[in-house]
Amino acid sequence: MNKLLFILLFLPFSAFSQKDLTKYDKDTVVYAPLPVDSTGAIVFRRVYGAPNTPKTELYARAKIWTAIAFRSAKNVIQLDDDQKNSLIIKGVQEGGYNLWFTIQFTIKDNKFRVLISQFWIERLEVTSYPLVIGGPTTRGFVKYYPDKEYNELYEYNINVKNGSGDINGENGITKHHVKQIASRIQVVSDFANATFQEIQKAMQQSAKGDDF
Repeated sequence: MNKLLFILLFLPFSAFSQKDLTKYDKDTVVYAPLPVDSTGAIVFRRVYGAPNTPKTELYARAKIWTAIAFRSAKNVIQLDDDQKNSLIIKGVQEGGYNLWFTIQFTIKDNKFRVLISQFWIERLEVTSYPLVIGGPTTRGFVKYYPDKEYNELYEYNINVKNGSGDINGENGITKHHVKQIASRIQVVSDFANATFQEIQKAMQQSAKGDDF
């Protein structure tokens, strides 16, 4: 017994603090890592090569992709500058979450860059009051801003790992709440990755076998 007490007295404090932190680690929320610029905005960026393809051809391909990907290219194209080889699109992907976004093409001979940014999410939410007989039911669109929410997720996990996370929702933040945020962040990540794949396929297409 005395030997055990001696060991406990001389254990470093970090041995106890690490154990305490472990119990908080299970309360962190896993979410998709996204690229963030110096202002905290989510900006996906890809640069692709297209050997032996002049910028005029690449620009035409970008416009064709836009026309196919959206119901009306005219409605989504915000900038169409073939002199500076810049094309900016503002669109929405409809679904459980309506995801709004901006895509920017910058094109040069044999290569092009694509930026996807300026996200915000809109969702129709229904609120009812079952405890009140004949209680009202409200419907309305709620907007979410992934740039801000992504930062909230980061700060939440840092606080939890430090043992100071508000995991009980004392200040209105709960693990359930941040899990919902993480699901919206995943929507943004999945959309960007799928869009890059579509654009790369359309822009790097080969004319072989289809040269009429």
